[in-house]
This record gives sequence, C-alpha cells and structure tokens, in this order.
Amino acid sequence: MSAVFQCRLFQGFTLSEINQFFRKYSMTSVTYNKGDLLALKNDPVQAIGIIESGEVVIEEDGLKKLPGTTFGETLLFSATSKYSSNIVATTTTQVLYLKKEELLNALTSYTKLLQNYLSLLSQQAQHLGEHLQLLSQASIRDKIIAYVKSKYEGDIKIPIGMTKERLAMYLNVKRPSLSRELIYMRMDGILSTDRKNFHVLDPSILEEDK
Repeated sequence: MSAVFQCRLFQGFTLSEINQFFRKYSMTSVTYNKGDLLALKNDPVQAIGIIESGEVVIEEDGLKKLPGTTFGETLLFSATSKYSSNIVATTTTQVLYLKKEELLNALTSYTKLLQNYLSLLSQQAQHLGEHLQLLSQASIRDKIIAYVKSKYEGDIKIPIGMTKERLAMYLNVKRPSLSRELIYMRMDGILSTDRKNFHVLDPSILEEDK
C-alpha cells in the first residue's frame, strides 16, 4: 500500500480516501518473476498498471519503472490502445491493475484523480517531446551530451540510470557505436564513465547553448 501513496495518480489523497477507493473499485494484483514479460509490443492495453514493488523496464527506450510509478496511462485511451514496447520485470515485481472501465468511472467520481491523471499525461507528453528532441541530434556525441544534460542536477557525477545496452536503445544507436564514442569522448577530455555514472570532464558541455 505504501507505493500507492508515492503514485502521482493518488497525490493529495488521504489514507481514508485511498481505502475508500480500494473498496469501491476492483483492482487486480499480479506478481511477476525476474525476466517475466508484463506485456508484449502490440498487446492491447486494457488497464493502467501501478508498480507496488520491484522494477520493470520499457524495452524500447530502456526506462525503468519503480514502485509508485505507472505504465499504460498514455496508451489506454489512444486510437490503437496497444503497447508500443515490451515491458519486462527486472526483479520480482508486484503490479496493481486498474481496468479501463473502472478507471473511467473513478475519473468521473474523483476530481483529484482526474487532475492527477491529466498531470501524468502531461508529464509523459513532455518526456516524449524531450526524447524526440534528443533523437533529432545530428551525431552520437550530440545525443550523449543531450542525455547527460537532461540528467544534470548540479553534480558533475551523473547517474546513467540504465545499462549501456539500454542507453544505446534509448539513444537509437548501436551498442558498439556508443562504446566507441564514449571512448573518444574520454580521450578528448569531455566525459568518462563507469558502470553506473557519467563523469563530466569538461563542464562547458552542460551550458544551455551547447
């Protein structure tokens, strides 16, 4: 239940309101083992999923979904209502599913839920726009720098946030090409990496006009 409080879908809800919600609307809890597929690309989206525990990865862009986050919310009411990527559990994971019909009823009953849902959609649209802008960069180096800048929070040691293989998928480049460019960037005194972090060697790449 603690993960539900972290979920932006229920932001602003009291414990009493959440308990009332769970009594009123039917939600299904499903447990997955490491490596299990939660969804295949082009499977129909029939519910919004809330991660209760564990972790999943959206394979197409390599992004992780942690406890309290959701998936399927941007596709549930789309024209095709199909998953655009495989979703895989990277550890033992528990997911709460709220079916489309139940969600529709809930959105008409809870103003806060509707506001939070629209906020989620807005956040996802913003993320998609940023990803498309990153993919529009002319070179692999430019894509890497754009990604680093998107993760920068004041410390020149910046978490990569995913494996190098998944980063290559997110940047839409081949894994060997990514590795080669990272080597060149280290040799040029721009950027180095370890297993989990970028280390910015040339802070000028973090400037807005770069």
